[in-house]
Order: sequence, then structure tokens, then C-alpha cells
Amino acid sequence: MDLLRVGKEQVQPNEGLGLASSSRKAHSFPPGNTPLRNVIHCSGFIGKAKIKIKRMEIELKRKESAGPAGTNVHNETDTIGKFEVMDGAPVRSEKIPIRLFLSAYDSLTPTYRSVNNIFSVRYFLNLVLVDDADRRYFKQTEITLWRADPETIA
Repeated sequence: MDLLRVGKEQVQPNEGLGLASSSRKAHSFPPGNTPLRNVIHCSGFIGKAKIKIKRMEIELKRKESAGPAGTNVHNETDTIGKFEVMDGAPVRSEKIPIRLFLSAYDSLTPTYRSVNNIFSVRYFLNLVLVDDADRRYFKQTEITLWRADPETIA
């Protein structure tokens, strides 16, 4: 059976994409920690598909929350980048490699989780499958971005 890997955790792909019994898909996202100027490598595998997939997209999203914990929290979500990875129906058992170059985005900052319980910045990779009826199926995983010494990345 195909499994979805997010870091070290294994999840059934149908649960992640909301496809009850119509397909077998696996998606491999990177482990959680990534330097800001690095490349994110992921892949998609389409095994058996009973739905007609029209395209696959990947999005990089930033979610910010500000305010004291409780009812007065302001949340804001920005889509930093959106790419069409695949256009058209996939071939059965096709593995689709995905590379996302983070150095192209100047607005990226490190991930901040709960700074004094008032402020946080988190980043997510969002994989979107679109079928012929323009229904959208999502799988989202959080990534942690951090500043690294430029000499250690090269």
C-alpha cells in the first residue's frame, strides 16, 4: 500500500487528500527543517487513479498570528509562491519530482513559534490536485525555515 511520508510519520494518502477509495497516491515531502536559501525536494507518485486528474499544483504559504493567546488573535495567511507541477492526466505509476528553490523569495523569514505567546510565523507546503470537475484535493505539511551560515549550505 502506498504511504505518505511527512518527516518520519507515515499517513495513509487517501486520508490526507480526502479521496476515500478512488485512488492510490503517495507524496513525499521533505523533513521538517530547511535552511532559508536551500532547495526543497519532494515528489508525487500516482499509482491507481479512478478520478481524472487535470493538474497538480504546489503552494508555499506563510501563516502569521499576532495578539495575546485567546480570543483577540489576528491571523493572516499569504501565498508566497504557487507553481503548476503537472498539467494533464498522469501516466499510471508515474513519479513526479518537485524542486522548489527558496532563494527566489526575498520575503522569507525564519519560522517563529509562539514568541512570548503573542506572535508566530509558520510556513506550509500545500499540494493541490485538481480533477476534471475542478474539485480540489489538498495535502498540507508544515516546514520549519531557519537561517543557516551560507558556507554550510554550499
